[in-house]
Parts: sequence; C-alpha cells; structure tokens
Amino acid sequence: MKTIDSIQTEYQAQLSRNAYSKMLEELSIMDQQFVITMAKASEYPVSTSYLRTKLKKKPGYIGMYRRRLMDSQLITPAGYGKLKFTLPLFKKFLLDDGQYLVNYS
Repeated sequence: MKTIDSIQTEYQAQLSRNAYSKMLEELSIMDQQFVITMAKASEYPVSTSYLRTKLKKKPGYIGMYRRRLMDSQLITPAGYGKLKFTLPLFKKFLLDDGQYLVNYS
C-alpha cells in the first residue's frame, strides 16, 4: 500500500494538469492577476490592503474581484480583511506553474 507521501508528487501533477491549469485559463486576466498576487504574498492569509497596494486598485475594484473569486469558490474569507485559497495546493500550483500560464495581454 502506498503512503500519501509516496503519491503526493503524482497527485499534485495530475491536479495541476487536469484541474487547476484549466481553471486558471478560464479566469479573466484580472482574476488571474489577483490570485497570482495572493500566492506571492509573504503573509498568508492575504490582506485586502496588500492586494490593493500591489494591484494599484481602489477598494471597490478589489471588492468586485474578491466577490467574483469567492463566487467561483477559489478564495474564502479568513478573518476581517483577509483572504485565503479554498482549494488544496492551489497556492503551490500558482507559485510553481500557474504564474507561467497567466495571460497578461
């Protein structure tokens, strides 16, 4: 019987290839930038004020994309003014592979 540690690498690869990469591609450019910025934050959960500063957007603009990503069940509140990812290993995927799939055009 295989342990979780022995199959984790393959699990992550299949999750990235079969689900997360497709999900990321379907997001708008701004949604993609939002989640990549979240993933790159040094503090986690990520504060909305950090996102406003890094993305150079006003609170209402951040709120709109926050709501869209929450409705898509990609992020969730993590206390007052903080956000985290809902999907397992999604942050790791974004840092390892996802940022290269983002459409910045």
